[in-house]
Amino acid sequence: MFCANCGKTLAEGATRCPWCGTPLTQAVKQVLPATVQPRQMSTIPLLCLLCSIGLFLASLTQSAFCLGDCNNQWRGVWVLLFGWGAMLLGGNAVCFWFANPLLFVAWITFRYPRVSLWFSIFAVTVSAAFLLFTGITMGNLHNNELDFTPIVHRHLGYWLWLSSMIIMLVGNGSKIIVLHNEQELPPEMSGTGTFQWWRTR
Repeated sequence: MFCANCGKTLAEGATRCPWCGTPLTQAVKQVLPATVQPRQMSTIPLLCLLCSIGLFLASLTQSAFCLGDCNNQWRGVWVLLFGWGAMLLGGNAVCFWFANPLLFVAWITFRYPRVSLWFSIFAVTVSAAFLLFTGITMGNLHNNELDFTPIVHRHLGYWLWLSSMIIMLVGNGSKIIVLHNEQELPPEMSGTGTFQWWRTR
């Protein structure tokens, strides 16, 4: 323990600072680790969560990519609402769509950072894998064959969508760092109020 007035070391159980005479109830403080203050740093994960949701919603309003001659542009909201239908037709399109439920679960399980972190990793992996594909294959209802359509451009909607996954991953990583730091502090110094519910038991 240290005196908040003069900074001198205090003996355990002391009621008054022997150096400056300040009463213990006004003087004692615990020295935090040489890192970002827990309450200050604990805002970072919450901001990342809100930013991730905001970027995702923004991506729904933009064109995600265009196929063929670019007359066929897929807006984010249509990809989200109808992308699951690719499961019925086959092809690789449905693989990328699964990044959406993975991200949703990461949001829902945000209180449990290690669980949310894994879902964030899977979401980023699946969404980033779209960069490796040159086209979309999807089943044809008329001849039961897979049709290949080249991806011409990835538009702003896709990059916003991918960014929302990455930001969520960063938020979970920073939250785990916060919790790790808080475990090294006494309970009264580990964060209270708005962010207390973040702590895992």
